[in-house]
Amino acid sequence: MMQAAYKVAVFGQTLAQIRLSGLLEFGFVTPGGLLGATLDFSAGGQGAGGAAAVRCLDLKVNLEQHEKLRGAGGAETVATKIVQEFAEKTEDLDQTYFMLNIPLDAPTCFVTSVAEVSWTLDFRFVVKVDGRREAVDWSLPVLVLSS
Repeated sequence: MMQAAYKVAVFGQTLAQIRLSGLLEFGFVTPGGLLGATLDFSAGGQGAGGAAAVRCLDLKVNLEQHEKLRGAGGAETVATKIVQEFAEKTEDLDQTYFMLNIPLDAPTCFVTSVAEVSWTLDFRFVVKVDGRREAVDWSLPVLVLSS
């Protein structure tokens, strides 16, 4: 198993460090596998008086499957399915985690001239910055392959 780490920055300041787990040797997850993540909000920038300048109030994460079909003449049809979701109030948290299951019968990622299947983890952070609330979206591709 391997881990991948990411930093999410908003308004020029670090909001969270995200560590994904459950990835196999080459950075993919298999159908039936668990994809987990730890989010560390304590690494954020400091504002006046030592308070966090950007603070995450709410977190929502969707594991999404995307199917794209290409028809004659270049027309495309895209269908997005939310496979699993996670939500949490994070205003008073320095860290949190989640685990999402890739369904055992999930289609793996592929691309052909007429069809494509892909997966993403879509994050929505509701943050407080300078006294106002802002929604920040961040998307991470997930490679789902058979082992």
